[in-house]
Amino acid sequence: MNAVRTIIRAAWLAMLLPALAWAQQTDVAPVGEAVERHLALDGAVIEWVQDPDRVEEELGDTIEMRETLEDTLETIKLSGLVPPVRFESGVADIPDTTVESLADILARMQDRLNVRLHLVGHADNRPLSPRLEAIYGDNAGLSRERAGQVAEHFQTALALPPEAISYEWAGDEKPVGSNLTEEGRALNRRVEVEVWYDEVAEQVALEEILVPHEIERVKVCRMETVCKLRYVDGHAKRARIQNLVAPVYFDAEAINVSDVFIENVRQAFANLEDKGNVVVRFVGYSDDAPLTGRTERIYGDALGLSKARARRVALAVQDSLGLPSAVIESDGRGADKPLGSNATAQGRALNRRVEVEFWYDDPLQELPDEPQLCPEDAGAEVVTRVYDPHWGELPVVEFADGEPVLPAGYAATLERALADVADKTNARLRFVGYTRNERLERRTAAVYGDDIGLSSSRARRTMDKVVAEMQLEDGQAEFEGRGYVYADDVVNAGFIQGDTSYVAAQVVYDELAILDDYEGVDITRITRELEPQNPLGLNLMRITVDGKPIDDPKRSSADIQRCTDVAFANVDIRFGFDNLRSAPRLSVAAQPSSTKVSREVRGAQSSMGNSFRMWDADVATPVYFRMYTNYSSFIDRAEVRIFEPGVSPEAEPIDVVPIALESTARWLPEPGQFGGTHDRLAYVLRAYGTDGNFDETEPQPLWVIYDQAEAVSPKEFEESWPEPDPSLLQAYGESRLGLHNIGLSSGTVNVRGTGVPEDHEVWVAGRPIPVDETGSFVSEEILPAGAHTVEVAVLDKEGAGELYLRDLEFEENDWFYVGMANLTFAENSVSGPAELLQGEDGDDDLDSDLDGRLAFFVNGKFGEHWKLTAGADTNEGPVDSLFSNFMEKSPTALFRRIDPDYYYPTFGDDSTVEEMAPSMGKFYVRLANGDDFGQWGNFKVGYMNNELAHVDRGLYGANFHFETDSATGFGEKKFVADVFAAEPGTVGTREEFRGTGGSLYFLQRQDILTGSERVRIEIRDKASGIVTGVVNLMPAMDYDIDYLQGRILLTEPLSATVDDNLLVRSDALSGDEAYLVVRYEYTPGFDDIDAVATGGQVSYWFGDHVKLGVTSNINEEDDTDSTMHAADLTLRMSAGSWLKVQQAQSEGLVAMPVVSEDGGFGFSSYDPNAFVDAEAEARRADISVNLGDFVEFTDAQFSFYLQEVDAGYSAPGLTALTDTENVGGALSLPIGDKFQLRAKVDSVVQDQGVEIDLQEYNLGYSFNQHWDVRAGYRRDERVDNSAIVSLTQQQGVRADAVLQVGYNSRSTWDVYGFVQDTLSVTGDREENSRAGLGGSYRLSDKLRLEGEVSDGDLGLGGRIGTDYMHSEKTSVYVNYALENERTDNAMRSVRGRGGNLVAGVKTRFSDSTSVYLEERYQHSTTMTGLTHATGVNFTPSNGWSFGISSDIGTLSDRNTGAETERLATGVQVGFGSDNLNFSSAVEYRDDDVEQLDLGRTQRETWLFKNSFKWQMSEGGRLLGKLNHSESTSSEGNFYDGGFTEAVLGYAYRPVTHDRLNTLVKYTYFYNMPTTEQVGSAQSMTSQFLQKSHIAAVDVTYDITSRFTIGGKYAYRLSQVSLDREDPEFFDNNASLYVIRGDYRFGENWEVLIEGRLLDMADLDESRAGALATISRYVGKHLKVGIGYNFTDFSDDLTDLSYDHSGAFLSVTGSL
Repeated sequence: MNAVRTIIRAAWLAMLLPALAWAQQTDVAPVGEAVERHLALDGAVIEWVQDPDRVEEELGDTIEMRETLEDTLETIKLSGLVPPVRFESGVADIPDTTVESLADILARMQDRLNVRLHLVGHADNRPLSPRLEAIYGDNAGLSRERAGQVAEHFQTALALPPEAISYEWAGDEKPVGSNLTEEGRALNRRVEVEVWYDEVAEQVALEEILVPHEIERVKVCRMETVCKLRYVDGHAKRARIQNLVAPVYFDAEAINVSDVFIENVRQAFANLEDKGNVVVRFVGYSDDAPLTGRTERIYGDALGLSKARARRVALAVQDSLGLPSAVIESDGRGADKPLGSNATAQGRALNRRVEVEFWYDDPLQELPDEPQLCPEDAGAEVVTRVYDPHWGELPVVEFADGEPVLPAGYAATLERALADVADKTNARLRFVGYTRNERLERRTAAVYGDDIGLSSSRARRTMDKVVAEMQLEDGQAEFEGRGYVYADDVVNAGFIQGDTSYVAAQVVYDELAILDDYEGVDITRITRELEPQNPLGLNLMRITVDGKPIDDPKRSSADIQRCTDVAFANVDIRFGFDNLRSAPRLSVAAQPSSTKVSREVRGAQSSMGNSFRMWDADVATPVYFRMYTNYSSFIDRAEVRIFEPGVSPEAEPIDVVPIALESTARWLPEPGQFGGTHDRLAYVLRAYGTDGNFDETEPQPLWVIYDQAEAVSPKEFEESWPEPDPSLLQAYGESRLGLHNIGLSSGTVNVRGTGVPEDHEVWVAGRPIPVDETGSFVSEEILPAGAHTVEVAVLDKEGAGELYLRDLEFEENDWFYVGMANLTFAENSVSGPAELLQGEDGDDDLDSDLDGRLAFFVNGKFGEHWKLTAGADTNEGPVDSLFSNFMEKSPTALFRRIDPDYYYPTFGDDSTVEEMAPSMGKFYVRLANGDDFGQWGNFKVGYMNNELAHVDRGLYGANFHFETDSATGFGEKKFVADVFAAEPGTVGTREEFRGTGGSLYFLQRQDILTGSERVRIEIRDKASGIVTGVVNLMPAMDYDIDYLQGRILLTEPLSATVDDNLLVRSDALSGDEAYLVVRYEYTPGFDDIDAVATGGQVSYWFGDHVKLGVTSNINEEDDTDSTMHAADLTLRMSAGSWLKVQQAQSEGLVAMPVVSEDGGFGFSSYDPNAFVDAEAEARRADISVNLGDFVEFTDAQFSFYLQEVDAGYSAPGLTALTDTENVGGALSLPIGDKFQLRAKVDSVVQDQGVEIDLQEYNLGYSFNQHWDVRAGYRRDERVDNSAIVSLTQQQGVRADAVLQVGYNSRSTWDVYGFVQDTLSVTGDREENSRAGLGGSYRLSDKLRLEGEVSDGDLGLGGRIGTDYMHSEKTSVYVNYALENERTDNAMRSVRGRGGNLVAGVKTRFSDSTSVYLEERYQHSTTMTGLTHATGVNFTPSNGWSFGISSDIGTLSDRNTGAETERLATGVQVGFGSDNLNFSSAVEYRDDDVEQLDLGRTQRETWLFKNSFKWQMSEGGRLLGKLNHSESTSSEGNFYDGGFTEAVLGYAYRPVTHDRLNTLVKYTYFYNMPTTEQVGSAQSMTSQFLQKSHIAAVDVTYDITSRFTIGGKYAYRLSQVSLDREDPEFFDNNASLYVIRGDYRFGENWEVLIEGRLLDMADLDESRAGALATISRYVGKHLKVGIGYNFTDFSDDLTDLSYDHSGAFLSVTGSL
């Protein structure tokens, strides 16, 4: 029976924490608010610009009021100089004397300005005859004609230019005689001749003068072009109306003023009767056709003709309407402003017209004094123009049988027309359909509706045919239908109907049309810098689009910000800022990564002419450094500090090089600075903050290459800088922050861009930013709280370009939060054994009526430096128990690793997944003030300051931390306190693996807690076992871990030994011991663990020289409790002279040591029962003395240590069954410039165990720069006091001596040979005579091959390895790992037998890192590289790299003496380019191990490692790996082990065109666990073998912006065998198919349909189902939906066996 469930869901924002009350009290921006904010105009704004003075100076144009001498023209009119010209019978009487007189007058007035003739025609008042009236109309027309005739005569006779003659007419209005007599009428019929000229006068006036400023750096969105508007004389306060009356069109000979036109003018006057001083103006226009005949003789040109026609219309209107002359005006514009093409008759007819304008007084037309938006900005719109080709009309397309018939050459004709307007905006074809004016047939009307539909359809078919033939793109063609109306301008032309059907093609384009002509207004354009206005003082009704106002020039700060953001987008620059993140970055790069040194012999000549050597001096080449930081505003100064190898970075450096922020510094070593003893240096970047503290990078190597070096004089060094080397940019965007004390606050600005032109530079926040070869750049900067203006400048070589000034504010209060509350009302009715399927811990209460879920996340800052991060998720459950066990760890925490966010190996880019609220429970909160914080959730504690009492775990609970801002002169915080209280729910373990010469190590446990591991390499003294060096490894870079199978794969092999810097070889593979130490958490079974862990550590520095520390840890677990308390006191004089005393006490078993000597195939430990109720103490004292701190003549170093551990003491890394005492010391004493004495003494006394007494002395002498000789003596005594002594144990005394001679070529190679002999031996100790050769060869400046081979009594020994100077993005494992608080620093290396056999490189193969558990310090190498994450590459590819390693020899167990004969070798090759990276390695190890019963076992192990990454495109990436290991044991197949892991991942997620997204993954793994691995249920995993094939494909595609489809296919084939020796696998496979569609329609409707199929072939079972919903958005915050679930299974893996279907109603709300 199907279950029918009705579900009502309501979601709302839930904020429960009291701490969020602050957020409610502050101004919190609502969700969805724009990032542009109004900044306070009166607040302080910090400018981050390159050149503040230049930014302030370039303010643009200005207007100044100045006194000027203004020229005025006064027209002088002379009349009566010649008698008037008389007319008789229509014929002009022009005497020759008149022409001669005028010629003489004009000649005498040549020095006058603008001399011209002006004629005035007059007539008598007698009516005209019908014949004359038909020609001239009236006496005014007759007088006009007479004046024109005389003007034409004088112009010809006197050869006057057109502008030198003018005429007017007065008709019969100005008689000079009586019109009653013939004599009087004769006097009135005249043309008066006047001579006009202009005289210039000057007057003083105040005038606004535009002072232009040439702007080289354009401030984008900060400059505006406004216009100062002033009326031309006579146009003040006058408004104009156009287009009230349609124009009158005329031909070349006449103009017809129709009655309709006159009536329209009359009606317009009536409509404007309420306006004052209304004047109608007729403005004539003409075509550009040349005038001919009399028209040309009278009017001269098109301008004269247009004026005449306008005057003719004005007179006709005046006469018809009886208007006074004062309200009638006329003017002409000639061929200006054509409406059509003058190349066609149709276009010329449109251009010959008289337009009508009405003018009236409008007091609102007063122009403001302030500049306004320019007319083209204020009154412009885009209009479509139709192009009329001058070479002919475009043919029309007719139809035959319903199909368009294109004329011959039609496409070519259209292409030609399009080419004519190629420079226009949006040029395209428009197809306009027309039909005959007849009634449509019934069938046609049924199909098309009407004539508009029919014509549109025909236009569409024609367009499609032409588009296909011309292969036009989208947007290059459009269509419309007009039916039977053929007129384009129905308003003016009326309805013009046609008799034929056709489709006309038009070529159209868009242009900006000015709506207001602004005639009579003088416009002055001003380009100036705009000032942000108070938003509250602006017009609230103003409208801005992308920050640009459309009706008001004033802008607020938010407008400017929006405009700048749009401008950024237009030039491919992305500007972002985050007020809640400030992750510091500090790094430095060196180029070259080595300095070449050569010995120069300088001499002098004696008085006898003999030369002799005076001294040797080193000549070195310079090294250049470049620093990078993203918090330069908090840094006062910086320097590069250079050290000898192995010393603390806090010791006195050999040189200090000041370096400017984000700049380059250079270092030229002084002669003799190295002393000829070093081949490797170290350098760090130290940055001093404005608060007095300093930050420091991790040490990085700098090689010293002894080769021929060209001497550089100090003067040459200062004067010459090389071309910028791209290698110096390797540190850009990276972080090597090792010590962080400078206080930071507020947020981060991130700017990235592409497409920067060549030879241009980019500046961000006042700093130069490198641009890569593709024109891309990225920048990041942490800024303090407050308002800022951040400059982004793109400049050419001359410094000109564009400045983008983005305002922003990092407020003290800023919040991000999201929440959800879910409430479910249900009535359950199910079939099947649901209760059995649910079990005791089922999520659903089948009888529950009210279930719910609450979840939220908040991240914000408030007050001064306070930050709050919190999150909670109660999971689905009954409401009455929703908050039960709220603070406890969730039992499902271990299953959270099955998260889709981590499922696919690549997402196409370098995205980083960071869990900001890590919690294995339901709740997380962290309240911090700077570096001080209190939190509840997941955390890690790492109390490592006391060697006797380490506390190092990943826990869940409460953690509180406080530290002072002030630090000591050595960089430590003066006071630090950290305490915790946790209910872990897991068990912590510590496993130690002796280096095997390989990179694969099997953990004892499988199914460990994700992200809980802490991995390090420890270097231990071979005699005492005391840790002398530590290197912490980082996930993804240094190692990969398989949490399910319990396996660690190092990036590089880890050797068993590392050079101890002593001469006597105690074994075939001599040196200190290297251990891989892994600490992690696991759950031993399915039962809850009742445990509580508390602890803390406090330390305080009294000044720089005295420190007191306390450490405590209490563990309560079931019936087993343990405690550990410790204290330490440090007295420090310098980095080399100090005393440290430590005391600790433990009770119970705090930590159980688990040790593997063979990479995890076997483990050994103590009996935990031996520590029940045990109480013990441990004590330790260390002293180090640098004699150079006390006397000046020596740099001798002395150290001493004493450690006592009582039986039963237990601490991580230090657990003792019996009393143990360690005593020892070391001495390094240089004697003059030639001798070096070194000594080391160790004593180990273990009750009922091994006692060791060891002494070694080394003496070295350097003959010259090439040759040296060294001698050593070693005596060691071993006594085993155990109750049962193992058969492999060797006891007695042995004394060995060695002599070694070395030669250093000071170029590419060095070699040494040694002979070693046993002087005496007692007991059963073996003799240790040995001879061998060793050396190194430098293959390049970055690659050196090192090796040693020897043979003797203890067997063959040999090792070979490469020492590679990697790029600034890499580092070496144990490079400079010795801590200054170690007593063996007197044994730091000088040049001896080389080889850092714990070689190993951490390099960024991928920056994608998932952070599961909270890391207290997430800076340094855990940060994603800034440039790598954005696809910016400043340095060329590293290209090919390779490495080899080999260990051959015998190892002896320090406690039992058991020997292991080892052959380990490996080869690795890698290649890196911009888009492709791959690496491949092969390792082989053969161990022949001596058992305690003298039996022997042999194990042979192969390992193959392969990985690649291919960035196929910007949005597509393919990566994969194939790792395979096989290990066989002589004890039988049961003890074999190995694995195979193959992963292939592909992602296609384009950034710009993201319609298609694809994720693909394939995984194959085969696991043969080691026989001693333990599973999650405390079962031995060796009982079964497992093979699996897993494949998955996810695809989504946006068909349209509203319709999306998606699908998923997943396949799994699992094979299990319960027999290791004779495996027989059982198959179990399954396939999952999912398809889904989402469609949004209308404004607020949404439909979802999903179908899925689960096919389990082995079970002969298949299940299918579907889901459909329809939803509607109600407002902005509510969605209501109904649906039905047709499926009989769900995607809940706990719900596969009972029906679960029915209808549901959902209500979802959000804020």
